[in-house]
Amino acid sequence: MSKLTSYLRSLYGAPGPVGRCLITGLDASGKTALLYRMKLGEKVVTIPTIGFNCEDVPRGEDIITFWDIGGCGKIRPLIRHYMTPGHSVIFLVSTSECVRDAERYKDTIDELKAQVTESVRVGVVFILVAFSKQDLLTEAEHHQEAAVKQYVKETMDALLPMGAAKGLFSVMSTGFSADEGKGVDELLDALIAGVKRNNVDPVALPELGCPVEPVHKPIPEDVKDPYVGFAPERFFEMMESASLHVWDHRAHVRGGFYVLMKCLGSGLGLWDAVEDFLNVLDKMLATDAARAQVEGTERKFRNTVHRTMTTFYLHSIYLSMLKFMEFRNPPRIPEHPDFEAFIRTNSHLLSSSLWSTYYSRDLMFSPPAKESWRLPDLKPLPTYFRPGGQIPLFLSSPTPSDPNKHYKIFALATLKRTKATRSRRGKVIADALDALNRHTIRQRVRDPTVKPYSATKAYFYIQIFHAAIEGLGTSLDITHLSYDAFALAFPDLVQGDFWREYYKEKVWESVQARAEFVPPTVKPLPNIIPLVDITPAAAREARKRATGKVLADDTELMLAEHWAFSDMQDPSLMLRSHGGMIWWYFSALWTAIRSQSSSHAPSSPSPNTSATIPSTLGATARLLVKDELLKDDSTRGVTEKTFWVQIMLQRMAGFETTAGDGSWDRNTCLVDARRFLAENRVVADEDLWMEYYSAESWWSADAASMFLPPDLKDLRGVVSVGDGDGDGKGPWAGVYIS
Repeated sequence: MSKLTSYLRSLYGAPGPVGRCLITGLDASGKTALLYRMKLGEKVVTIPTIGFNCEDVPRGEDIITFWDIGGCGKIRPLIRHYMTPGHSVIFLVSTSECVRDAERYKDTIDELKAQVTESVRVGVVFILVAFSKQDLLTEAEHHQEAAVKQYVKETMDALLPMGAAKGLFSVMSTGFSADEGKGVDELLDALIAGVKRNNVDPVALPELGCPVEPVHKPIPEDVKDPYVGFAPERFFEMMESASLHVWDHRAHVRGGFYVLMKCLGSGLGLWDAVEDFLNVLDKMLATDAARAQVEGTERKFRNTVHRTMTTFYLHSIYLSMLKFMEFRNPPRIPEHPDFEAFIRTNSHLLSSSLWSTYYSRDLMFSPPAKESWRLPDLKPLPTYFRPGGQIPLFLSSPTPSDPNKHYKIFALATLKRTKATRSRRGKVIADALDALNRHTIRQRVRDPTVKPYSATKAYFYIQIFHAAIEGLGTSLDITHLSYDAFALAFPDLVQGDFWREYYKEKVWESVQARAEFVPPTVKPLPNIIPLVDITPAAAREARKRATGKVLADDTELMLAEHWAFSDMQDPSLMLRSHGGMIWWYFSALWTAIRSQSSSHAPSSPSPNTSATIPSTLGATARLLVKDELLKDDSTRGVTEKTFWVQIMLQRMAGFETTAGDGSWDRNTCLVDARRFLAENRVVADEDLWMEYYSAESWWSADAASMFLPPDLKDLRGVVSVGDGDGDGKGPWAGVYIS
């Protein structure tokens, strides 16, 4: 009787003050259980709904008429007949099913898009998306739950741009349990608040009867695709030779998927994929133009190379691949046969207007955006979600402790230094070996369990890693090669006791091997080690690049400190190396600190510029960055300069300089600089920015020409107020360092 009464009242009587709300979602998503938990306040064992359930639910002075519509496949297309102008919607997402079943996950997203589009067409007041059945997740599945929620939120943002800001919809960050009653009251309160807000201040909606087109119109997934089953090698060969049958948006996405798959499988990342893809695209267009000129025909492909557009889509594919990896068992980088399954679960990538959610047309089609990577002006780019700050991609099991790992990290870092500085290899190695020896001695003073330094072990891994790098050829710049990426390419070299192939244990651990390099006793060291098949790997590197900076190893920081101080002592490296950059800022800030503590003149000459250094650190920092911008040999952008000067300010603010009269003294400054680096080794880490900025922001053209605030972690002391001179002009405009 209650159901009949509610039904008749909903048709012929005055609705409750909050009105009518449809509870929608797939079958078995918990709609009926939620309805009767709200109505009766207790758990009710339900059966699949055939048709609908209708109940009035009081909440304080409010009454909501809920319609629970069956969610099976045959009923879902009929839900539009239950919709009336001014209604609200609760859409339920069964979290546990989405995590465990990729098909149900896809069906859920498809149904969400259909319900939202139809609701807006009719004239919705408010849409609430809620997550059910989270209590059924196992502990191991909870890290995937956050990825589902994030994707649902991104889907709603794409369907209704600015809808959340306008109050048209809300996605509950927490879930509810109809069985236990947890979160149900919060769900009701969120629904009532959203409906009342929009009834008082109505959201601008399309006129009734005017169908609302989806924000993006993807190419149909079942469209005839001539490249189904193509291997990456064949696809790119046809691209370079301009012999593809068709070059449309779907082919563009396929090419991006293939190039990212290959880069991730080699331990590389997004930016390497962008360069590879643009190079192939350049070759395709050049070949097509040359052929048309020779044959006197029209060009087959009218596309042009657009760096921002290409980078945006590869970024979107990259994020979708990371999410796609999480739902595979075991998690792994997809292979080329996975493309069809990948695109079915990420059909939004097939929209050729996906960029319009983030970019205005004026920016996207401007010459600067075509020539260089530009950040969006409408909405920040989506990022890979890391629940609770934890790494979600558990793609490799932890390896046992390796007593020789610090020698391996040391070897790769030394070889990268040799390559980066183009210095004589023997000189760099000798200097690095001496630094490692002194570092090990200091460690043993604090911790007697640390093993003694061994010249043989250190030099052995340098030689072995050098042979491996020679096997990589010239196509890879090792100066940007992380230890994780190297480990993926040569797993046998970094795991286990590889040294046993060359040394007997008695010699390897001997006192003589500690004091000097002892040649191998089993077989000679190689000159080249060929690259092995690394297709199944790359999980650790992909995880690192997706989730930001991994803490630097102690050996890496020690070497970074050592080489930074070496560069600080060489005047020719001023601003030409990381250590030279540290010296540029340290020496001037050191002078300002000494001036503050001196009873003499309030300011002192700068050792680096012809200008006078102010007595305040903030003013000094502004002067230094602006002065550096005028130097022809400075290749660093405004964001990079501002970031590092702010890091130096943070570290120098509490640093005590050697007492003096405020005058410039290079020797005293160098002594203090060495102590400063020892106390702040993290400053010597060139990759420190990865804790604060995503690579997309850091390497963008915008970051080169203006200051961009960090998008991963706050950087204390930076506020936006002008250019420091009051004229509001120049690349320094909008930045102030306090």
